[in-house]
Amino acid sequence: MSVEIILAFVRLRRLTLSSKEVTKRVDALERGFQQHDEKLKTVFDVIRKLMAPSDKPHRKIGFHKD
Repeated sequence: MSVEIILAFVRLRRLTLSSKEVTKRVDALERGFQQHDEKLKTVFDVIRKLMAPSDKPHRKIGFHKD
């Protein structure tokens, strides 16, 4: 029975260590996504500006008869 208790504690320790590792990785991913989010926001802002209708009337292309 004592062997089972020791094995349970070993599993618990592994779980705790893996939990810390997972937490570190999730934190790293979150930091990376925050940086990408800022860059993507900039890209989408520029795209929205390009898609917005212009206030100036467009010149007609081609030959025009006066």
